[in-house]
Amino acid sequence: MANAAISAGIGALIYFYVPATMVHYHYVLGVVLAAVAASAATRYRLRISSDGIEWSVFLAWILPIERRRYLLDAKIDIYWSLEATKPEGVCVRPVRIGADEEESSCFGQSFSQPAIASLYECANDAIQQVRNLLPPAPFEVRCPLLAENATKLDVRGAKRNWQGRLLEAKVVSDLAIGKLLLPSGTLLLFNGEEYLDPRRQDLLVAAVAKRSLRLPIGISVSSNTRITFTPLGKINSVHGALGAIVLDGFPIDGNETIGLDADGRVSSFTLGAATQLGGLTLVAGTEFSTWSKVFDRRTTWCCTIRGALPLPDLVLGPGDSVVFDKASKLLVQIWPKGERVLGSERLSAGLVAVHADGRIDRKRARKTGILR
Repeated sequence: MANAAISAGIGALIYFYVPATMVHYHYVLGVVLAAVAASAATRYRLRISSDGIEWSVFLAWILPIERRRYLLDAKIDIYWSLEATKPEGVCVRPVRIGADEEESSCFGQSFSQPAIASLYECANDAIQQVRNLLPPAPFEVRCPLLAENATKLDVRGAKRNWQGRLLEAKVVSDLAIGKLLLPSGTLLLFNGEEYLDPRRQDLLVAAVAKRSLRLPIGISVSSNTRITFTPLGKINSVHGALGAIVLDGFPIDGNETIGLDADGRVSSFTLGAATQLGGLTLVAGTEFSTWSKVFDRRTTWCCTIRGALPLPDLVLGPGDSVVFDKASKLLVQIWPKGERVLGSERLSAGLVAVHADGRIDRKRARKTGILR
């Protein structure tokens, strides 16, 4: 996100250029947004051409200190921080955020609100004009996960979008993706409906079973079950009419979406029956999701409850949440969605630290201001 070394003042020079070699006549799109300098220390530059989008930050106007490059499926988006009450500027947002593609930091902070809106519109208009000059997507499958198995797909009968980009293809011969064996007839889904730069590789999004198959996590799924994948080919989620199942010791409603982590363990699900956790009874329908480790807090289960849950200091209701440490299964936080009255004090909505028996840690709550 924002580079701490960059001063708050901004000078911005942004221009867009389409090289003449892309067309049979000299065509130059020159949109120059005037430099506005609240400080001479920093300049942001945005170049848009057939090569893609280049975002750069210069110190003292000439020394490049950061540069990011994006394909033309990135877009310029309005930037809001969590504390903001109005747009603070714009940023470059890639269509797929990953290890080599990250959102740029905010630029245009010194602009007025109308100028930010104009910058947003002009930049995206320029991107669209360059996109219109690009060729359609190649016909062949360009998915690294299927590099050696492309012949096992019905490529000619595949469904494609308006730019020729692959959307759906049937498996015509048994196909393995990691430890998952997909039989003939399985429908593979690719890419999604968003515009993608022709140079971008195809992304396998999901598989839709057309007959019963067994998953590596030890359950069988029926026809029309949707199995989604991570970019590395790991199963990310399963959604189908699976009925009542048990995974990782939890009774799970298999008719709702089940999320899986990289190790194949459940990371999100809906309870199929009442369950005891940390000495509390959670009713069927409670939704579990994983919260990753943050600072000194270990990985936790965040559970959105669907019935009354009595605690020593208050009664939580549908829509409120409780948070358990995954390793110890002890209650560590509660999250009432509305303000509560506790004697002469008021408890604001938000995360509240609790003791293992469910009592609110009033000392910490007063210190953070959530109890006052």
